[in-house]
Amino acid sequence: MSESYSAPKHYDRRTQTTRLSGILHHSMCDLFLANWNRINNSFGQAQCSSKDNEYRYLINKIATRANIQNSFKKNLDEFGGENVGAVFPCTPIAKSDTVPTSVHQLRPGDIKIVAALGDSLTAGMGITAKNIFSVLTEDRGLVFSIGGDGTFEEYVTLPNILKRYNPNITGYSIKTGGIESANSRFNLAESGNVFSDLTDEATMLITRIQADINIDINNDWKLITILIGDNDLCKYCNNDGHEAERYKAMLEKTLRLLQANLPRTIVNLVEVLNVEIAKDLNKGLACSIVHYALCPCAAFPKTAQDEADLRNLTNIYQQVVKGIATSGQFDTKDDFTVVDQPFFRNTYLPVKDGTDEPDFSFFSPDCFHLSEKGHSTAATALWNNMFQPVGKKDLNWKTGNSITCPTEQQPYIYTSKNSGGKKPN
Repeated sequence: MSESYSAPKHYDRRTQTTRLSGILHHSMCDLFLANWNRINNSFGQAQCSSKDNEYRYLINKIATRANIQNSFKKNLDEFGGENVGAVFPCTPIAKSDTVPTSVHQLRPGDIKIVAALGDSLTAGMGITAKNIFSVLTEDRGLVFSIGGDGTFEEYVTLPNILKRYNPNITGYSIKTGGIESANSRFNLAESGNVFSDLTDEATMLITRIQADINIDINNDWKLITILIGDNDLCKYCNNDGHEAERYKAMLEKTLRLLQANLPRTIVNLVEVLNVEIAKDLNKGLACSIVHYALCPCAAFPKTAQDEADLRNLTNIYQQVVKGIATSGQFDTKDDFTVVDQPFFRNTYLPVKDGTDEPDFSFFSPDCFHLSEKGHSTAATALWNNMFQPVGKKDLNWKTGNSITCPTEQQPYIYTSKNSGGKKPN
């Protein structure tokens, strides 16, 4: 499939609005509040602060309203599934006898450092939210790719799995806080970031790793997980139609930066989620507000063609990731590679067992981010992708699955070069 994308000729981006809109040329927050004041007289007049993050400002402004609180409380009955815990099913294999020199012969116990780049999903926004204010909390210690709170039995995350193979692993984020907090460690994801912010995150990560006196940057193996692009898709209808080209260029620029500065690194490049599910998660007033602020193009498509355009662009983003990872451009040295992990490609809104009813428990009560249960499921899917050959990887998360157990017969994290010549998924 071609990686280029152009908006259909009939699609006029200049007049695109959401169903709640009708006002042009305002910031997101101004646009929302103008409409909200219009449809809810009890809201009172409000203005946006240019000094604050618009989404945080918006939540803080509306959170005291009784109707918002009531709507959020109703969400708690269906959203916000907690991690139910798990028994570790594997007998951990040993790390390599000597430190590997090839990224294509890397056992899980050989990983010493974990890191992550991305947006609010990787920052952990709203994972444990139990009230409208706490949707702004970044629960970094519970994030599927980089959270290290507790143990595997308490929270299924990629670092908590890796701890069973190397208890001395480092870099994972803990507890809560922003990227400037000590808790974030090598989790440089920032809520609200888009793909154009990725090189800045990578630069900060490199700086932190280089400054850590406990890290042997040339010899310690690093695992970096990158997931970015969903915020761009959420607002694609306000852009110029060349997002896919820029997405590809920014990913490649970031990966070249990492390759040049972080030897002995394997990168999990995770494909974007299908943000079109925001429309199906759009339950009640609180959800509508969050979606209007965070994902208007997906939650409030104006026409069926708009929905089709979003699906098309999402697929192109996913194919961009696949193309970069399998192009060979990052397989020029034995101490660095990039692997496409496609478990989100065909992941949509789960349904309850034995029914066709949507299971909202995988999502936070903000109806947008993942809950503990969702992060646990994503962590399992990511780990399993890592131990599936290129060309045979799961293309969706499988709810209720257990983690794959590496064996002495198949001990290595799969890369393009050690997957036996399989065609990419």
